[in-house]
Amino acid sequence: MAPLRVSRPGRLARACALRKADTNGDGTGDVCDSGDSDGDGANDENDNCPAVANADQADTDGDEIGDVCDNCPDVDNPDQADNDADGIGDACDPV
Repeated sequence: MAPLRVSRPGRLARACALRKADTNGDGTGDVCDSGDSDGDGANDENDNCPAVANADQADTDGDEIGDVCDNCPDVDNPDQADNDADGIGDACDPV
């Protein structure tokens, strides 16, 4: 995407809103966002679930995947493997 060029500072917010990509739906284009895509207060680089808001950053199983994004939140499964694509991680799948 081309860099943002804004002739007047007051137009920056409008220019950002007009950018098509707005991952967190906050009305500010991703190119202008603060680095917190989901708006939960944790910068993406330190967020254990950067696409889904989880302000508490809970990670019950300690696999560095936030519970709200983890397909098996009670069992350490950092690869998030789900061979049958049923939404339940292989580490928790009964079959």
